[in-house]
Amino acid sequence: MSDARFSIIPGWIVTDPRLKGRDLQVLCLLGRHTSRKHGWCRRSQVKMAEELSCARSTVQASIDRLVEIGGVERREVISENGRDSAHWYRVVYDIETPEAVFDGWDRSDAEEFNPISAEGEGATPAGIPAPPADISAPPAGSGSAPPADSGPAPINDSCLTPDDLPREKAHARDETDEEESPKALERRFRQWWSRWPTFEADDETRTRSAWNSLSPQQRRECEEKTPIWLERVLGKGGKGGMGRTMVKKASTYLTQRMWERVPDAVLQAATNPPTLHKPFSKAWQGRVYAVLLGPERSPPPMTRTLEAVVRGGGPMADLVRKQHRQQHAWPDVARMYGERQGTAIPADIVAISEDFRSYHVGSPEVAAWRRLHDRMGWAWPDMGKAEWICLPPTSGGDDDAALAALERYRDKLREVRGDEHAA
Repeated sequence: MSDARFSIIPGWIVTDPRLKGRDLQVLCLLGRHTSRKHGWCRRSQVKMAEELSCARSTVQASIDRLVEIGGVERREVISENGRDSAHWYRVVYDIETPEAVFDGWDRSDAEEFNPISAEGEGATPAGIPAPPADISAPPAGSGSAPPADSGPAPINDSCLTPDDLPREKAHARDETDEEESPKALERRFRQWWSRWPTFEADDETRTRSAWNSLSPQQRRECEEKTPIWLERVLGKGGKGGMGRTMVKKASTYLTQRMWERVPDAVLQAATNPPTLHKPFSKAWQGRVYAVLLGPERSPPPMTRTLEAVVRGGGPMADLVRKQHRQQHAWPDVARMYGERQGTAIPADIVAISEDFRSYHVGSPEVAAWRRLHDRMGWAWPDMGKAEWICLPPTSGGDDDAALAALERYRDKLREVRGDEHAA
């Protein structure tokens, strides 16, 4: 068990989504030894597993993952009998360590990790070469060190900052520091706050305090997503999809980080342009139901010929009324049914339609959806030679299952577009 007071690890890896299980604990365990031998340490996975009270395979899996992520570098060591031995690890990259240095470290750690030679303590085990001439021996005693020469003092290598840091990262760091300077923060705060609907009535001290309490990443997200959040709450006409006419105070909005409640699909629609999708695909069918579940337009007056048919009554009159409504109440759907090259679909519809499933036209599920269309007064597309169509996931081929799937999709629409903007 190490008596180290600190464990030094790279800060960026703490929030890396690729970390799993014990990864962070294993990294911290290795981070106890970053000050040794240019940051390298030789650790036994068995001993590490004992310290963490887990299986050796768990430690090995974490190390493999950390190496793949780039948080740990590993140098494998094979013993004389061909078996695995304790390997060398370091938490971050730094200057390349010469091969001869590892040989010296291996010899110095031989007592801890390899069997003691029968020739006696301190003897050189058979098969291990003599120390290379370019490796200096450690000081023999506790006497004072020799005086320094007149040259410049050597720079202390840090195992935490790689010497090959890309210029792009350094430039990004400089920009971040500039954006987070007191002057820049005040300018950004004024610019953001002046656009808040309750700006004239808000408490400036509380709002600024809430703004300064955010992390740099949270401030950037707030600046980016606030216009999208306001659009959802207020809408273009002053009353938006959420049915509100007022918003909370700016300080409350910042403290509760309310911009984080904007669904991912809404953000995609705001930042990504529409994309082209073929008929009967997931996104294409999702757009169809987004329109059909939205506001219904009032059909224009019928022509005199059609009015005469309707006045005659009977099944033909019912068919004429039904077709006239389908054609004009949802003109976007009628247009999509007539296009065979595909339709541009907004990003939010693409996102919420991703779980649609493909069903054969002769399946019970498609039959149930066709009956649902007829009951709702919606037209069913002319499939032509197509044999598959994507629909909301349906748990069965009965009418109730299709209706329940449609309601689930309606809920998704309300989440991303609001009650009054389902289409």
